[in-house]
Amino acid sequence: MKAVILAGGLSTRLKPLTDNVPKPLLKILDKPFLLYQIELLKKYSISDIIISTHYFHHKIKDFLKDGSEFGVKIIYSYEEKPLGTAGAIKLTEKYLDLDPIIVLNGDILTDINLTNFIDSHHKSKSDITINLTKVIDPTSYGLVFTDEHSRITKFLEKPSIEESSVNTINTGIYIINHDIFKYIPANTNYSIERQLFPDLIKKDKFLNSYISDSYWLDIGTIERFNQATNDILVGKVNL
Repeated sequence: MKAVILAGGLSTRLKPLTDNVPKPLLKILDKPFLLYQIELLKKYSISDIIISTHYFHHKIKDFLKDGSEFGVKIIYSYEEKPLGTAGAIKLTEKYLDLDPIIVLNGDILTDINLTNFIDSHHKSKSDITINLTKVIDPTSYGLVFTDEHSRITKFLEKPSIEESSVNTINTGIYIINHDIFKYIPANTNYSIERQLFPDLIKKDKFLNSYISDSYWLDIGTIERFNQATNDILVGKVNL
């Protein structure tokens, strides 16, 4: 299985830290954040990685090169203009085979067990499997509603407190079957969360949920970036 890391964001919420450095290369403790994701994939024998880049893409490429220094093989998919999360994934299609791929948003710190995640996808025979986690306050995230068979039935982005009848959110970690690429328009700014997933539900595609209690944190703000550093130091995340 190949992996795609979405690392092309403008990182506006982390300014001024990202004025001259892309978010994936910001250091947490002793190493750039992107290495934590690469090491997670490598731990589960996923060594073929496509990194989707845009903002300061040359700095990411200059640091990681072909990945051999880190025990992986890296290919770069460059967005000349921002294409959204689904559009960026579509752009990687030419580097993929017909097998499912695992996708990670480039600002996620996690110690998820990828073997169990992949097993859930295969056993469910779903088109997509989305990792979910439970949070106390879901209003900053995308809520995900499921039925009793773990099938996803509805998405709600950044809900109000009144709309938050569940607390399971999308973590930005997915397994996607190759057949799904035909539903993503080429060279178009297209969101996986706000457009692709809801459209697939309307088309009666099977979106499977995998709820995990593994450590998970979106490091996309100054506050959470600092939290990630602290959580690693105190051993909350298994690295």
